[in-house]
Amino acid sequence: MMNRIAAMTNAMARTFSGSNGRRWIAAASGRWLVAAGVVLLSACATQQTPLPVTNFNQTTVTNTVYRVQPFDTVQTIVFQEPDLCMKIRVSEAGTINYPFLGTVHVAGLTTAEVESMLTSRLSKGFLINPRVNVVVESSVKSRGHVVILGQVRTPGTYDFSPDEPLTLLQAIGRAGGFTDIAAGKRVIILRSENGKEHKMIVNVSAIMKGEMSNDVVLKPGDIISVPQILF
Repeated sequence: MMNRIAAMTNAMARTFSGSNGRRWIAAASGRWLVAAGVVLLSACATQQTPLPVTNFNQTTVTNTVYRVQPFDTVQTIVFQEPDLCMKIRVSEAGTINYPFLGTVHVAGLTTAEVESMLTSRLSKGFLINPRVNVVVESSVKSRGHVVILGQVRTPGTYDFSPDEPLTLLQAIGRAGGFTDIAAGKRVIILRSENGKEHKMIVNVSAIMKGEMSNDVVLKPGDIISVPQILF
């Protein structure tokens, strides 16, 4: 562009002569230079890459397929409400106990659906325009669990990490130990492997007396049954 302006100026210089002509050429050249500068700046501006825009309302949970299950641990985050930011374990019944709201059923819902439900309920007389985020901190699918039935103080389902093996004695300890009428010498482990059911009878009373070699490392899905003493 600057070369074209120079060429036009030289052509007019040959056309006009005298002091008036030189003054007209100088003024015109100045106007062309200013115009050229504006065009060049505009071209530079159009080539700039726009800065990325951060969407603060964007949820960090993108998994809309997984549905919350009993014994999952979920984390709730409410913007500018630290008392409502917590990790909660889903009960066997599929519920959580949440501040202001009490018992809330979440099993079977996606994290997005849980967010929507908590947002709706908190908006009704508790918070103005709450911003809720829900994340599954640990899933029962990623952990093993065993079921303990019979003569223990707290029967139920107990989960454990595959990285931290759980033995039969440890599992009974988690369940509060034997009751007074438990038959500790005849504890039954039911295990399903390759589509077949296996039954194992273990003398846990002997393990408790020091025969640790008889302890059994449990596998996810094992069912432990502690029978009652026969009178």
